[in-house]
Amino acid sequence: MENKKEFAVNPTVLMLLGATFALTATENVISALYVGIVVTVVTLISQIVISILKNALNKNGQFAVTMLLTAGLVSIVEMLSKAYLPQVYSMVSVYVSLLAVNLITLYRCEESAMVRGVGAAAADALVSGLCFTLCLFVIAFVREVFGAGSFAGNAISVLSGHTVPLLVKNAGGYMILAFVMAIANAIFPAERVSFGEGLVANAVFDGNVKEDR
Repeated sequence: MENKKEFAVNPTVLMLLGATFALTATENVISALYVGIVVTVVTLISQIVISILKNALNKNGQFAVTMLLTAGLVSIVEMLSKAYLPQVYSMVSVYVSLLAVNLITLYRCEESAMVRGVGAAAADALVSGLCFTLCLFVIAFVREVFGAGSFAGNAISVLSGHTVPLLVKNAGGYMILAFVMAIANAIFPAERVSFGEGLVANAVFDGNVKEDR
């Protein structure tokens, strides 16, 4: 039951963490899926490593290790993408490096990996990452299909001349994200998330708002 409710309480839908990518990486479904998969993989590996090392780390040490680990993993993904997925990488190359300071990964590591075993932390990372990917895909699908009249870069002839150009602009991205948030909160009106008292939780409204702007 907890996993079924994860979409409603995932960081993007409820806390606007990663909202930068919900806007910049959702002009088409390919870039949205790419960013979603990268975030899922980075979060999964980070949570597994932090869960293994949690007893040897204090709060400040955990935050520093998570930052370094995430930055290293993103650098590896960036190099592999340049080598094997150059076309996809070119769509979001400017924003891939920002994944190193993505608060979704940092928040989940602090809230889950530091208090759970390896298996539970890995499951949490997968669910959170897949929900984030789903959120990006839904936004990208609406923006690309109804805003650009295409899907995965392929034109949809029946929509020719019947698109809404506003949807492919930043304002359209904000609108679709707002609708996704409203629907999720309407389905699960009683769901609430404890923001905790950790370093990431304290940075959610002070730091991430600036980051996402």
